[in-house]
Order: sequence, then C-alpha cells, then structure tokens
Amino acid sequence: MAAGCSSSSEEPKEVVTTDAADTSGEAEEAEETAAAEETEENAAAEAEDSGVVTIEEQVLVDQDGIKITATEYVTDGFMGDGIKLLVENNTDQDYSIGCDALIVNDYMITDLFACDVAGGKKANEVMYLSSTALKAAGITNVGKIEMYFHAYDSDWENLFSKVYSEIQTSAYDSMDTTPDDTGLELYNENGIRIVGKTVDENSFWGTAILLYCENTSGQNVGINVENMSINGFMMTPCMTERNPLMRLQFSAVSLKIMESNPLKKLNSNSISMTWILMKPSRILTQSHSQQNRQKGNTMKIWKLVSGILSIVLFVFVSFQSCAAGLANSLEENGEISGSAGLIVAVLMLVGGIVSIVTRQSEKKGGNIALIILFGLAALIGFAGSGSFSDLKIWSGWCLINMILAVVALIAGGKNKAGTQDSI
Repeated sequence: MAAGCSSSSEEPKEVVTTDAADTSGEAEEAEETAAAEETEENAAAEAEDSGVVTIEEQVLVDQDGIKITATEYVTDGFMGDGIKLLVENNTDQDYSIGCDALIVNDYMITDLFACDVAGGKKANEVMYLSSTALKAAGITNVGKIEMYFHAYDSDWENLFSKVYSEIQTSAYDSMDTTPDDTGLELYNENGIRIVGKTVDENSFWGTAILLYCENTSGQNVGINVENMSINGFMMTPCMTERNPLMRLQFSAVSLKIMESNPLKKLNSNSISMTWILMKPSRILTQSHSQQNRQKGNTMKIWKLVSGILSIVLFVFVSFQSCAAGLANSLEENGEISGSAGLIVAVLMLVGGIVSIVTRQSEKKGGNIALIILFGLAALIGFAGSGSFSDLKIWSGWCLINMILAVVALIAGGKNKAGTQDSI
C-alpha cells in the first residue's frame, strides 16, 4: 500500500515537472520574439527620426517564372541611393532583367540597373537611382518608386515587358511632389509642356539646357529634339526621352557649341528648337518655334553620304573616262564612251555638291536639281557606254540617286499637304 501510494505520488511529479519546463521554454521564446520585434520597431523609429529612408521587403514581380523581390533601401557614397533586389529565375532559360521606366515621386529619372540570371539561379542586384536626376528634380526624400520591368532572352525576345510595380518608402508621407515648372515655356500643346530651366556649361557632356517636361496627354510619348540653333548657329542636340502617362521629368539637352559662339543664357531670341513627340507606332505631333515642319533624318543622312560618295567617285570615273577615250582614239572605233564618261563624272560631282548643300533644305529646288543632274548623268552614261562597261555601273549609281530624289520630293509634298495626327 505504501509502495503503491509512493508510486502513484511520483508519477504526477513527473508530469508536473515536464509541463513546467515546456511552459518556461515557451515563455522564453515569446520573450525573445517580443524583444526582436521591439528591436526592429526601435530601429525603424530611429531610422525614421534620423531621416534614413527604409522600405519593407516586398515582391515586385512574380510572372512567367521570374520573381523580383525588393529587400532593402541602400545608399552608396559613390553610386547614390538604390533598391536592393533579389532576382530569381525559376525557368530553365537564361534571361536578362531590366527596367523600361523608373519614376520617383512622380518624376521620370534614369535607372542604373541590368541583371543577367541563368536558368534556375538567383542574383542580388541594386537598382540605383540617378543622383543627377534626383538633384535636378529637387528630390531630397524618396517617397514613392514606380518601375516598369522587362525580361528578354539572348535572342532579344521578350518574356515580358512593362510590368508595373510600386514601392512606398518610409518617407512617403513627407515627400514633396510640387513641380518646379518656372522658366521659359518652349512648348505647350496637346497635353505636352516643355519649359527651359537653366543652362549648365559644366555638365559631363558639355553645355546642357535643363528642361522640365510634363505629360498630361493620357498617352505614353517620346520626346526628341531634331534640330536646334542658338544665337543663329546650328547645334547638335542630344536628347531622347520617354515620358509615360501623367509623368513629370527633368531632362538635359546636351549641345556641341562652337567656341567662338558660347551660350551665355537662355532666352527667346537665342534659342530655336524643333520638337518631335512620338508614341511607339508613329509621330504624333511636332513643333518649331515659328512653324511646324517635317524632316526625314534618314533622307538627310542619305543625301550626305551619297553626296560624299559621288564626289569621291568623280575622281575614279574621270580617270577611267580618260583611259577609255584614249583607247577609242587608238582603236579608231568611233565610240564616244570616253567623252560620255567625263560628262557623267562632272554631273556626279555637281550632283554630290548639291546633295550635301541642300540636305537640310525643305524647299523643292534641291530635289529637283538632283533629279535633273543625276537623271542626265544616267541617261548619257547608259546611252554612250559602248565598250566602257564600268560606265553602266556609274550610270546605275546616278539612277539610284535620281529615284531617291524623286521619292524625297514626293514625300516632302505629302508631308506639307497632309494633316498631322494630334495627341
């Protein structure tokens, strides 16, 4: 009985002891979890109080086997601010991941991001936000970041494109999105507004004009400066920008400026620009400071190249024609291929000069002159080639130039007579 009583009293002791140990372990784990959460909250509060921008870890893209996760907001002393991304490629094919557009606090800025991920692998990359663009837009606190991602393979075939994601940082509630649109208004039509801000003569690419661009058209557009003159001198502008729906942007037009004509300030009497606004399929509208006009960059380049080639070929054709003329005289065959070749060479030289000089002109006279000059050269060359077989080749070159001049003439007439599509 005593033993039985002793035995029955020991068993409950074991149960009680075990329960107490489990309860103690759970309490310690709960305390550690609470301490960790409190530490994270304190760290977040300290970061917010100190002005340090942070983000919560979040999945930005999870599509077609590609997963992109934003893990951390980072600041690099050299590269500037950025978003640390974990890119996972769960497919069996290699892909390159990039960004079609990056928007910070409603301003388009330049992204510095490209990531190659092999099939079945992962990669950590940072999408840096251009410090120059942030400074130009007056952004001191990054509150909202919008991204359009794309992925393509080695054959440049898109797996996906323009996949939208948004991140709100710890500075979201305090960010300032009031646009600084003061300056000289250069263009304001069809929901597109462009304002000249300042001139920077010490930019990386040389002298540059900072532009404020605003798109309220309801469509994605591209903005390009086709022609520019300053103080009466033609400049070589360098600017091509994309501007998605309802977005603001600061862009720099870099210039190549003659040392004898430095740009001192931006005013309406010194600057003249031709804008081209495009969406992916066609030109939407364009503006010049005084008139709308259509120019084909391709045709201008062709006229320059063909003009230079025609002038160079003049030398070869002249030598060949002299040799052909001497051979005709020695053989007394009665052919005039040598004389015909010299005439073709002279017409090619004049046509080449006219092509170069008139490549920027919108008037019909240049194209008409090219049609006459190269047309005569082709006619005389084919008719008088005789045994001078190479003259047919040079005549064919002249015929090509004549046909393209006809095309340019017809296209120019249609562009002036036609109405332009509006946004």
